[in-house]
Amino acid sequence: AIEGIMAQELPYIYELIIGEDHSTDSTRKTCLYFERMHPGVIRVLGSETNLGITGNFARTLAACSGKYIAICEGDDFWTDNSKLHKQVRFLEEHPEFAMISGRVDMINEQGHTPADTSQLEEQLLRMKRAPGFFDLLEYNMINTPTVCIRKDVMTRLSDEVSTRKLWYSVDYWYWLRIASQYRIFIADEIYASYRVHADGVSRKGNFLRKRMPRIRYDAIS
Repeated sequence: AIEGIMAQELPYIYELIIGEDHSTDSTRKTCLYFERMHPGVIRVLGSETNLGITGNFARTLAACSGKYIAICEGDDFWTDNSKLHKQVRFLEEHPEFAMISGRVDMINEQGHTPADTSQLEEQLLRMKRAPGFFDLLEYNMINTPTVCIRKDVMTRLSDEVSTRKLWYSVDYWYWLRIASQYRIFIADEIYASYRVHADGVSRKGNFLRKRMPRIRYDAIS
């Protein structure tokens, strides 16, 4: 994930903020290694306790200082070295859009295409270039590792998450809130690899099942 970000070919400076959420493996050590290798570019946010997905996501967003924010979770990675350049150029040229995302390919733990790609096939069938609020309410067609969003929009939302203590506000909550007020564009380009594996938190137990009704209710309200 880190290498895919550092490989970006850009005509301007950028930063990589890593929300390291008190990992129990060698994740923290790896992140600090890259921070030393890229001083002034990579900044690792450590934590003495596990904040969880919602808290870690919100505090990492709040630490970003750029004009735009792009997201890449640790088990996914960018595959297009010009991803950021293309997306920032689009947002600069189209002020009516607050966010741009794109397509992904799907890989398993070994880095190969999994046997079951039905999830990706369904997404391609249902994907729209400029989905509205009700399109996303019906079906989440946004791939998180492909997004690039105006910072002022994301900062207001992350502040709201912290103020209201919304424990259920995963990425889908943000997309619905953005779509309720702004325009979103989905490019017909593959920007990243989305990794499917048994240890993915969103695939475990009732993680999404518990959150989805609250996310949709909050968005409609």
